[in-house]
Amino acid sequence: MECHGNVEKSTVAEVQGSDVRAERTSVGSTRAYHLAILTTTPPPPPSILAASRASAARLPALIDAAREREQAEAMAKLKQVGDSFLGLFGMSTDNFKLTKNEGGGYSVGFQK
Repeated sequence: MECHGNVEKSTVAEVQGSDVRAERTSVGSTRAYHLAILTTTPPPPPSILAASRASAARLPALIDAAREREQAEAMAKLKQVGDSFLGLFGMSTDNFKLTKNEGGGYSVGFQK
């Protein structure tokens, strides 16, 4: 891969900027992007390779954060749907208490 100075600098900036986009969009596509750079034949210049390796090393933490954020959003939406349905009967999801059993299941208790 033959790069001129400006092209190399812009590619390094693109690689570093992909971490920022990974926080807002698909982390999987960002991971695929870095894997493509790391497996390119012939290998990219050292600066691009180093930037891609550094970004790829940060991706597991970004993946975990994105997964937790998506899970929290899904649970909030699920609770909102449950509250809108239960509200018709004068109840809320807060009226139900889940306790984990030793066998791995859950017990549901109702409290008013």
